[in-house]
Amino acid sequence: ISAQNIYIVGHRRSGKSSLLRYVRECSEKIFQPEHNPIIVSLDLQRKKFHTPQGIIEGLRRGITKRLEREPWQYNDNEDPYEIDDALSEIKASGYRLIIMLDEFEKLGSHLEKFQDWGDDWRAKASEGLLTLMIASKRPLSEVYDNIGLTSPFSNIFSTTILGAFEISEWHQLIINNFDLLEVDQNLLSWVDSLTGGLPYYVQMIGALLWQLGDLKKAETEFIFQASPRFEELWNNLSTSEKSIIHNTLGFSSDTNSLNFSAKDNLKRQGILRDDGSLFSDAFANFIKHKK
Repeated sequence: ISAQNIYIVGHRRSGKSSLLRYVRECSEKIFQPEHNPIIVSLDLQRKKFHTPQGIIEGLRRGITKRLEREPWQYNDNEDPYEIDDALSEIKASGYRLIIMLDEFEKLGSHLEKFQDWGDDWRAKASEGLLTLMIASKRPLSEVYDNIGLTSPFSNIFSTTILGAFEISEWHQLIINNFDLLEVDQNLLSWVDSLTGGLPYYVQMIGALLWQLGDLKKAETEFIFQASPRFEELWNNLSTSEKSIIHNTLGFSSDTNSLNFSAKDNLKRQGILRDDGSLFSDAFANFIKHKK
């Protein structure tokens, strides 16, 4: 009934962008007709959204496309009164404006241009003029800490962390899509040892197994194709998270490995299993070779 601002956290390849795209393209499955959603999706990696003015213009164009009329004129993009009046009119007309911001951490690369932007958009969200659905690699507090600011959004978001599939979910994916291949517990255990149920890697090994039809060949190709993704994942981890993984593999006993909050985040994101081991034997071997 009432809108909820959502913050989505997940490492690269965790499905953040896919989730945003699903909400945008399948809105009829999510919203009731009376919600009249206007969904505007902005990827902050795009150069045109590297300023507050660029984001406002992206918002204006997105609304124009949905309503088939301009909510405000281009020349009014820097007039806060005109913009707030237009957003109020949209709300009063029975529409629900939902703004998706992907790759939110990119704001940090242009910090000098966004000093007061967060406070303004928090006020808009608090007044119900818009609903935010934001995605980034790191929790919101970390994003702002890393750019030397206190988050203006601290208490308006419900946070969702993307991690591994439930075991029953990815088992069913394998079973449903390999009816011509005998799926037994050995096969499922093999998939589990490589992927830990993380969606991107389950998809990868499933595709390779379907293409090659041979477990050994599929595993060799999986390790080759996953290695750049493992490098990307490793580089995106914090110092504390890396210490936890090194400690898990027996490389060190760094005090950073006692950071229980970081360990909890790794478990929520599926990098660590519930028992504290790494999600993938292939990823463990990758880290060992880096060491």
